[in-house]
Amino acid sequence: MGLINLDIFYELTAIHEYNSERKGLTQPLIKQFLCESNDNFNIFENIGSNSVSDTPNNSETEILKMLFQQQDNLITSNLSIENVLKYIFLRYGSYEDIFLEKYNISLHVFVAISTIIFTTYTNRLSQSSCLKPYQFTTKEEYLNKNFIALPDDEYIDEWKNTSTFNYDELFEIIVQTEKLAELTSSLTRDEFDTYLELYAFNLDRIKTEPDLRFREYPLFCYKDKIILINPLALIQYLPHKMDYLLQKTKKYRASKGKEFENIIFNLLEEIPAKKMIYENIEYEEFELDCLLNLRRSSWFIECKSRNISSESLKGKRNKIQKDIKRAIKEGIEQGERDIAYKNSKDMKKYGVKNICGIIVVIEGIFPNIRVKPLLPNNALDNCKHPVCVFNYFDLRTILNQPDAHLFEDFLIWRSQKNMPIWALDECDYWAFYTRMRNDKHLKEMFKEAQEKNVFVPYISERFNDKTHVSKLIMEDT
Repeated sequence: MGLINLDIFYELTAIHEYNSERKGLTQPLIKQFLCESNDNFNIFENIGSNSVSDTPNNSETEILKMLFQQQDNLITSNLSIENVLKYIFLRYGSYEDIFLEKYNISLHVFVAISTIIFTTYTNRLSQSSCLKPYQFTTKEEYLNKNFIALPDDEYIDEWKNTSTFNYDELFEIIVQTEKLAELTSSLTRDEFDTYLELYAFNLDRIKTEPDLRFREYPLFCYKDKIILINPLALIQYLPHKMDYLLQKTKKYRASKGKEFENIIFNLLEEIPAKKMIYENIEYEEFELDCLLNLRRSSWFIECKSRNISSESLKGKRNKIQKDIKRAIKEGIEQGERDIAYKNSKDMKKYGVKNICGIIVVIEGIFPNIRVKPLLPNNALDNCKHPVCVFNYFDLRTILNQPDAHLFEDFLIWRSQKNMPIWALDECDYWAFYTRMRNDKHLKEMFKEAQEKNVFVPYISERFNDKTHVSKLIMEDT
């Protein structure tokens, strides 16, 4: 194993953590440094050489690449830790034996180790007064995708102390954590090493896999140190990691679709409104996953257990197109076929309403591709029927809201074709819609944007930690 200058390394990783919305720009700097192992690495020169274009060329593939790469961190940053952990055991708990057989470590132990490391990190973080993300001071800073703020020496020192564990120290913390003792008290060092092999990287790995993503490997092993590179990913990225690891087993691939359907069916039962839910309706030689009849409308629901691929998040254009096709486009096409048969003998008995649309529920956390000014040929706008696309976490969060009784009204509003609002996820659309209902000014703004065909990005305060933009006058201030 080679050697690196740890002072430079900690400065780079501190910059990475300090700039919460610039990780797509700072990650390549760290990887470049680790691959070069250069004591003379000039941070400032290399920041300039790694700049990105604020306006990619207008080709669809380049815009999609930008959406998938630059928003990889943002689209998972608002996930509730509690919801993630519940989902992992709900979605993957039944595959414990398969996981253990494949990797020689229990799936539950894998998650427990991640939880303990993350909890230990957050406990350390709570003791620090300076480890806060950079707060943009002007809109120009925020909109300049190449702007990177530099933390002071105090921040760098605190980050070093907070993010670094000694191997033996961390192992002891894990086995002595009483809350999860049933899972980790008998952990062996071989099992811990297996965990690190699956969820950490070292210098050898980064040099042989230069496109490695820190969200997939949020820990860095160097000598006797284990260093957090992307702390939030330890938990927030676990669903993707579990799916990626289990995809290597035939038993999981064969059953994951039906398992995901059942999770979504159970979730739909929580809609706090009068409803009728019909599952797995067969018609002709086809099958509709679910029909949801609400008071005024009917929704043909297709569940797609296709997760977003790591290659897409690295910007591989052919993989992006393939993922969109298999997860979103095919779901919409199935919904279109379902609606075409709504008056058939097999469907007629379910009392489909005059207002009807398609809901595609996807497993992967995809970026919002419904950006009509940039992607006029996206699959959602091309569909002649009303369409909504949710991932599990957005749907779970919305149905947890105290105003979830508005779900049907939201579906009808959200699925309209002339939608001038663009947000990162469906939770932000929910925040906009529920706020607009009681805000005359916002209603007028929305209508005017529709009439003038104006594109309005929106970030809600309701579902986003906006510390880094608190000094700016944003949408919800």
